[in-house]
Amino acid sequence: FPLGFGAGGVWMGLSLGLGLASVLLYWRFWHRQVPHLSGLALARGADGD
Repeated sequence: FPLGFGAGGVWMGLSLGLGLASVLLYWRFWHRQVPHLSGLALARGADGD
């Protein structure tokens, strides 16, 4: 069913996009609010830009 598949793909794309955006926004907020954790993240190997 092409229409259903297309709608599912769009919904999946939106969900993934929103999820990624929210994670990035949360990371920026957290990074600013709790600066000392940036050292912890870097120690873990995360790229804290």
